[in-house]
Amino acid sequence: MVRSLSIIISVLFGFLEISISPFSSLVRNLLALAAAVSVILALALLVTSVMLLDALRKEQEHAFRGWLWSMGIFTVWRLLAFVYCNIVNDLIFAYNIVMFIAWFVFNIINVFAFVCIWSLYLELNDLTKIQDLAKLKVSLQAHFL
Repeated sequence: MVRSLSIIISVLFGFLEISISPFSSLVRNLLALAAAVSVILALALLVTSVMLLDALRKEQEHAFRGWLWSMGIFTVWRLLAFVYCNIVNDLIFAYNIVMFIAWFVFNIINVFAFVCIWSLYLELNDLTKIQDLAKLKVSLQAHFL
């Protein structure tokens, strides 16, 4: 009885191992793809961050758009990759726990940075509209006087 139960269990676990093994390479490839796409998006974010520094110095709100788009796409991608990586990785290993905590903090910082720059963009946009209206008013007053 015990022998037949151990054979059934070994056959069952052998079957599960065979059926899961093709998916393990798919999971590894998707993790590698997530890392590769994250690197490409991070490089795009780096380039737009350099452009953002110049836009901040000159207070040109239209130059913020590239950074806002790249940061928005990067943040959404990293949140999706964060969820996927933590589902497929075992959180019993210290490395995976440290990566979970680190990316959790980084994602919060990403969202905070996006909200700060978005707020500054809206503020500069409103300020530009007010300046344009003031210039229009001055030009109209000069025209009628």
